[in-house]
Amino acid sequence: MIGKAVSWFSKTFGIGTGATWSGEIALRISPNILADLSRGIRKGIILIAGTNGKTTTTLMIKNILESQGETVAHNDSGANLLNGIVSTLLIHRTADWGIFEVDENALPIILSYIRPKIVVLLNLFRDQLDRYGEIDTIANSWLRALRVLKQPSGVIINADDPQLAYIGMKLGTNVSYFGIQKKALYLSHMQHATDSIYCPRCGEKIFFHGVYFSHLGDWKCKKCGLLKPSLSIAAADVTSPIEGVYNIYNTLAATLIGKYLSISQTSIRKSLVHFTPAFGRMERISYKNKDIVMLLSKNPTGFNEAIRTVLSSQRKGPMMLLLNDRIPDGTDVSWIWDVDFEHLENYSYPIVISGDRYLDMGLRIKYAITKPNVQEINNMYCEKDLHKAIEQFVCDIRDTQTGWILATYSAMLDARKILTGKKIL
Repeated sequence: MIGKAVSWFSKTFGIGTGATWSGEIALRISPNILADLSRGIRKGIILIAGTNGKTTTTLMIKNILESQGETVAHNDSGANLLNGIVSTLLIHRTADWGIFEVDENALPIILSYIRPKIVVLLNLFRDQLDRYGEIDTIANSWLRALRVLKQPSGVIINADDPQLAYIGMKLGTNVSYFGIQKKALYLSHMQHATDSIYCPRCGEKIFFHGVYFSHLGDWKCKKCGLLKPSLSIAAADVTSPIEGVYNIYNTLAATLIGKYLSISQTSIRKSLVHFTPAFGRMERISYKNKDIVMLLSKNPTGFNEAIRTVLSSQRKGPMMLLLNDRIPDGTDVSWIWDVDFEHLENYSYPIVISGDRYLDMGLRIKYAITKPNVQEINNMYCEKDLHKAIEQFVCDIRDTQTGWILATYSAMLDARKILTGKKIL
């Protein structure tokens, strides 16, 4: 009752979304409350973990289940730590399904309280090294947590990620895999931001037949013979409702969950036809009659894929790059030097840069796109004041163009507040 009251107070008086503090206070009063609240979920809980794609995949699964007439408890604000999930269950005390995106570090903690029906492992990339450490540490903690589950759970894994595929092999049973398996989507060369390029079993460098982005691709180890697992579903089996190769992975994961729950392929496809992305994830916003797309870009891999999406779009236009270094973003911004901003060298549209660390981003872009013997970049603007930066950005968008905002998490929320009048939902 106290937790729900805090949530109501927070939302009613515009202090916040009520998505974390209600759970935090409830946990202080009753540390095991998650185990108790989870019993109100009648058919099962689905957890989605990974560095990129959690929010979009979770929302897709929610759409699929609701199209079947099921009720769903879902942390739609993106609060994916223990307190956020408790907050959600305080509000939705009963439902057919609980669908929760889970922070990488929080997954082992949450698995110690609940017994999910399905766990989805999307990918692992370097992200907020000041909080998480290297991806090997996270992968090992996931494996330990999944091994001690007290009852069998279905585990759905991205086979294109060698580190995650090896987790599935170690678990052995109740594991299904998804992957793209489409040579036409191979990159011409490996990106600079790659993480799992060494065999998780023997340590030898992995051989890739081709990569889709970062270290996700078709792989094998020539030394110990470790092979990418057989897939239950591939790109040829789905149609992604939103742009971007990374969204093919999200669609594959959601579709495989639907199949696991015996929902027909036709029903799954229909439920995703009019899918609307979550806030900040390929979200389309109209502001002063200008078309704007917002792309959360919070690590090297995510930024590379966001740039790739913009460059492949039929409606290119001005680009805004927003870099913050607050707690939700990670306080170390050195990762921007691992992003392939060099692909913007010939981008002919204005680039507006802002955010708390706008000078760091400006310097990075200067090194990436300045040609030899050229001191000035004609189409780049750096502006500390976000309101002024957005007005400049919007002014540059022509009627036939789309403006693209690539932003870290807190910067995305700040920009969204200006453009829509609200940060979340």
